[in-house]
Amino acid sequence: MADKIKGKIPPQTWTAWGFLWIIYAMNANIRELLNRVSPYIIEEYGISATTFGLLQTFALFGLAAGAIPLGAWAEKGGVGWARKRRAWILASVYLTATVLCGIQLISAVFAVFFILNVIRGLTSGAGEACEVAMMMEWCPKEKSGFFVGLHHTGYPWGTLLGGIIVTLYLTNLGDALGENAWRYAFFIFPFIGYVTWFLFYKWSNRENYQLFQQNAKASGFTTQLGENSAHEEDFTPPPGLLGRCFKNPNIIGVVVVAFCCLFCYSGINFWLTPYITFVGNFDPALAASLSVVFTITGGLGQVFWGGISDKIGTKTALMVCTLWLTVAFVLMQFAGISLAWLIVLQLFMGFALNAVYAMIYKFIAVSSEKGGVVMGNSLVVFGMYFGGGLATYILGALIDAAGGWE
Repeated sequence: MADKIKGKIPPQTWTAWGFLWIIYAMNANIRELLNRVSPYIIEEYGISATTFGLLQTFALFGLAAGAIPLGAWAEKGGVGWARKRRAWILASVYLTATVLCGIQLISAVFAVFFILNVIRGLTSGAGEACEVAMMMEWCPKEKSGFFVGLHHTGYPWGTLLGGIIVTLYLTNLGDALGENAWRYAFFIFPFIGYVTWFLFYKWSNRENYQLFQQNAKASGFTTQLGENSAHEEDFTPPPGLLGRCFKNPNIIGVVVVAFCCLFCYSGINFWLTPYITFVGNFDPALAASLSVVFTITGGLGQVFWGGISDKIGTKTALMVCTLWLTVAFVLMQFAGISLAWLIVLQLFMGFALNAVYAMIYKFIAVSSEKGGVVMGNSLVVFGMYFGGGLATYILGALIDAAGGWE
């Protein structure tokens, strides 16, 4: 009997992963909506590549700007199961801001649409830091690489499903709902997010967290917070946590890595859908699907490299993934040869494109002090989306300088 229990992952970990995967996938999809419906936004408001790039830049800068102060605020709300309290407040803001983007009476003016996306970004980044931290605290440390990778498939696979949903919606209902049909896409993912958060909030409690701790110990695992932390929901790290994070070379070094990785990721995402639409002359609804081909291997790569990192070490796995991406980005210059090349190169790039973030978050988790994961994650989020914000503006300006959308 003991052998059967040994090494068994607690069922609470799987349940938490299910809820948190959907929550993170909805967070990811509301960010990607600007890319998925970009042709409609461009035509509705009559904006240039530079202006659309600025919209993306300020939305991403919002993620960066809100990450550290809101992450510090969320860190004081408790650990383990109790993180849900302030994480839900952050989620309710970014979900509601997304809904408001879809209401024409509110967002008919581009300036309002712009501001709503900045507000959404301010809370979305800190929300991601909390969502990843909750996953890390609901899984055994020995399986943290696997689960952070599996959780982060909410971005490639979740957004792949989201891209398909948006495409089906626009293709089948777009004409029937009229010229404002694209706006109603902003209702889909917040609705799923509200329902999932309601269920997770009821399930995430002291009793279930204590069962998780007991099951983990019985299986021979250790946990992020140590034993008996189910009753330490109000625990907060000693004052000066942010300063200690800045002095931690593991944390600061990986923040720089995160900046570089998302600079490239955002550049690819920003460029791909308009390129397929305006240069490749594909239908905008079809472009929403073609631009997310890389997400197929993106999820596989996260699970694969996440599991590998538990065996060869996080730093080694992260170095391999970044070298893989270096080769992939160089090869992307040949994507315009044909549609087949575009798909093949996306699939190759995808196998490491999302995996680096799973490695980054695991590296933060093992390098952070007790109760300090959200703050470490928040610094990573700041680095990532500051880089991503710069990328969209720079790429938009380059597109305009080289001839515009055509």
